[in-house]
Amino acid sequence: MAAVSGEGYDGHGCAACRTGGAAVVSEPLLLGGIEAGGTKFLCAVADRDGRILAETRIATTTPTETLGAASAFFRDAQRGHGGLSAFSIGSFGPLSWNPLATDYGYITSTPKPGWRDWPAMMPACA
Repeated sequence: MAAVSGEGYDGHGCAACRTGGAAVVSEPLLLGGIEAGGTKFLCAVADRDGRILAETRIATTTPTETLGAASAFFRDAQRGHGGLSAFSIGSFGPLSWNPLATDYGYITSTPKPGWRDWPAMMPACA
């Protein structure tokens, strides 16, 4: 899951958060995450206290099928619980996370058949 720290942190990058002051949060902080493994994807949405609000296990098949199912899960979870404040992916890979690279957000040189040079970012999470 995404790293959340600091007294008064509200996930929005407000001045109170950056300076360590107390911040009043009027909406829930929801965190989404995927543990993308070679045989399964574990997807979850949790609240600020780490309580799991929704979760699913998806077999890792083709990128289109697997990421489509994960996207559908997060769309449905957001309809039921609200928009995500942060999102993280732990994946087989490697992944390209340099925002200046042409393959930013892609699974790069993985030995996993069919997944090489496939975008790891999903529409529901972008």
